[in-house]
Amino acid sequence: MPTDSQPPGDEETRIYDLVDRVLALSVATFGAIGDVLRRLDLTEALANVLWQIDPRGHPPTMKEIAEMLYCDPSTVTFLVAKLEHAGLAARETGPRDRRSKVVVLTPQGVETRACLVREIVERSPLGGLTPREQQRLLQLIGKALPRNADAEQIPSCMNP
Repeated sequence: MPTDSQPPGDEETRIYDLVDRVLALSVATFGAIGDVLRRLDLTEALANVLWQIDPRGHPPTMKEIAEMLYCDPSTVTFLVAKLEHAGLAARETGPRDRRSKVVVLTPQGVETRACLVREIVERSPLGGLTPREQQRLLQLIGKALPRNADAEQIPSCMNP
């Protein structure tokens, strides 16, 4: 949805370039912590799940994690089982809905997550930005990301 305030140019190319850079940033970030992931015996997928379970907030349900990661709930079940097997997480009955399961970090999981967060913060390519640039990027990303987006949205190219 172009507006008059957008710079001239082909919108598809511009958005493609933006997405390409965001994906490159993600690859560079995980590349920068590859040794940490190996040391912690984590895959990128397990690190992503650990990242979503912030011990300072309420424990997320399995469904909430699937929504945050835009993946199938069965994938989250598999990943959380791996975290449980590693002693990093546990499933508990949800406090608001006894039919749901929340995921909590064990003390070892809290420690592992803290190490992961610390290493990502220290090694992220975003550290090369000034604090002002970081704040502006945070605002722009916040504006671009939808809140409570429908993860089941069918791409327009796949509509019959």
